[in-house]
Amino acid sequence: MTQREHAELRGLLRPRGAGAPPLTMLLEGAAGVGKTTLATKLVLHWAEGVLFRGRFSYVFYISGHWLAKLGDISFAGLLALDWPDSQVPVEEFRAHPERLLFVIDGAEEVTLGSKGSASRPGADWYQELPAASILVRLLKKELVPEATLLVTAGPPGGRALRGLLLRPCRVGIPGFTEGDRREYLRRFLGDPDVAEEAWRRMQGSETLVRLCAAPLACWAVCAGLKRQLAGSPAPAPGAPTPTGLYAQLFCSLLAGAEPGLRTGSSAGQWRAFCSLAAEGLWLAAFTFAGDALERWRLEAPFIDGLLRLQILRRVSDCEHCVTFAHRSFQEFFGALFYVLWGGQGSLGGVPRHQEMRRWLNHAFADANPYWRQMVRFFFGLLGTDLARQLEEAVGCRMSPGVADEVLDWAEELERCGAVSGRFDFLWLFQCLHETQDENLARRVLNRLPVADLDIQGCEHLRVSSFCLKHCQKLRKLRLSVSRRVLEKKRTSGLGTPE
Repeated sequence: MTQREHAELRGLLRPRGAGAPPLTMLLEGAAGVGKTTLATKLVLHWAEGVLFRGRFSYVFYISGHWLAKLGDISFAGLLALDWPDSQVPVEEFRAHPERLLFVIDGAEEVTLGSKGSASRPGADWYQELPAASILVRLLKKELVPEATLLVTAGPPGGRALRGLLLRPCRVGIPGFTEGDRREYLRRFLGDPDVAEEAWRRMQGSETLVRLCAAPLACWAVCAGLKRQLAGSPAPAPGAPTPTGLYAQLFCSLLAGAEPGLRTGSSAGQWRAFCSLAAEGLWLAAFTFAGDALERWRLEAPFIDGLLRLQILRRVSDCEHCVTFAHRSFQEFFGALFYVLWGGQGSLGGVPRHQEMRRWLNHAFADANPYWRQMVRFFFGLLGTDLARQLEEAVGCRMSPGVADEVLDWAEELERCGAVSGRFDFLWLFQCLHETQDENLARRVLNRLPVADLDIQGCEHLRVSSFCLKHCQKLRKLRLSVSRRVLEKKRTSGLGTPE
């Protein structure tokens, strides 16, 4: 551990002044920026005697995906699960609660209610309750008020957790800085001139720049850019899309993969795999145990192949469990499920096209934050060129009628008056821009009567320019442009985006 890392870890849980309430620390950051790595390092360095040995006698690491699998359990039973022997010193814990540290990693993988148990705060440690209720009461400092908590969560989970935590001290984990991203791109591509052109293309999309805060997502974007530049070194109009770069990456990976991953005989496996990804996003499940893989009849050689390609990875604290190497990979394959040929939805019981409509309705009302990038990938995959590339790469037929189903959904929205209130017009514009299909954008937007746009960045400006010209029946427009965007346009001397 470097001196800088040591100082950063120590600074996370710096003691408060005399009489101050026990610390609750919330580490927030996008998927893949290093929250779990940081939390794990802290626990390991405490165990090695490097950190906090004089402050904490016991440190408990609680994994959200591990907790989500548990049924009813007592708090004492939860603490005893990984204890090295049968004699758990519960009374010692209760006698010195100020010397306990609970590291709760990935709490968003547990379905949390806003209320704890009906029992009084600080109730019996031996009372059995659903594991989620135990976690809620721990987070609300009802079980161990004097203990220190360190909680990690992605942005969606962080918003929900803030309502449960008692005066949390929030720390953002930014991941790669802009300098880190440029350096990574330079090293990945080798040639400084090629790297500079790739950086120029990337900077045209605030989404791509933001995505590259996570090291693995940065690798995915860089790999896609490398393939794109090799195929078309001349500057292209506009910025590359996330869907296009991810499609380039996965097509490139599969081109060199073993035949079992890219022959017609694997088509059923790919459909099942994409259905697993979509179901996980419906249920906010990101870790998949062996029984889930068996339920979808995913075979070991197929899963092993995806592990070798680093599309999946093993989960260190869960035997036989896998997860997507990065959350955006799950979002991409979940989106791919809805453009593959097939009639059954990922949740079972509902046809795919009905499930897709329900998903789109919720996604544009911001009902499920995990669907944001997934719905963007879905629209990007409506492009015929990308569909053709992926059809060849995975050996699956794409459904030819998906674009018509989207048009039916858009017409139904307009007919029912749903494009109002909480509907996210700007997100619809971003998704239609992702298709790079002017004809589809025109057909979707032709009936749009109203739009409410809050422009916060140049990417918002670009997608609005792309879409507004197709809103032929628009009767009412509310437009707000942030001062930052206007100043940037003025100082850069740029004209209206394409």
